[in-house]
Amino acid sequence: MKARADIHVELKGWRCDREIEAPEDILWEQLSNFGQIKSWHTSAEICEVVEGENNKPGCVRYCAGGGRAPDGSPARWVKEKLLTLYLAGRHMTYCILDSSYGFQDNKASLRVIPGYGNRRSKCSDRMPSASHPPNAIVQWTFQMRSVPGVPPQELLRFIASIFSGMMYNLERAVRRCGETASASLAQLPKTVWPCTYT
Repeated sequence: MKARADIHVELKGWRCDREIEAPEDILWEQLSNFGQIKSWHTSAEICEVVEGENNKPGCVRYCAGGGRAPDGSPARWVKEKLLTLYLAGRHMTYCILDSSYGFQDNKASLRVIPGYGNRRSKCSDRMPSASHPPNAIVQWTFQMRSVPGVPPQELLRFIASIFSGMMYNLERAVRRCGETASASLAQLPKTVWPCTYT
């Protein structure tokens, strides 16, 4: 890592993971609908496909939220282009075309994989059952150029906060659908790993 993000602008990569108590297909059903993030992300006041056909590579979505700026425009907004979508593999990639955040050369991917409780490993022999519901891991990788004047650790914290907000809203959405346990969100166990450099 370079110490000065305002001088060294080479491409950086991060990865964030979140384990959620819900089946993989339920999580992927929400995440894979590229133009409908508003249906589960409460911070997205606007989300619409402005180019192409939803869920077709090449389509572009415009999302905005966070209230209003003094001039009346959305406080936070982003235009993102879908690059690939593998429904069977539960994996998508997309890039930011423009945004209010100042990100450059951004490329991100979302993937849903089995949770550690769903497979035998050195760590656990437990398999899904009535007492141990299935869980899944959402992996988000994020690659971009350093933002001038922003230290890498500060940028990492900001990216982690975006991912945390996404996963909080995703968990709320699947619980509202009644697909997981009826306990409140605060009572349900979940595993959060810190975002790391890749």
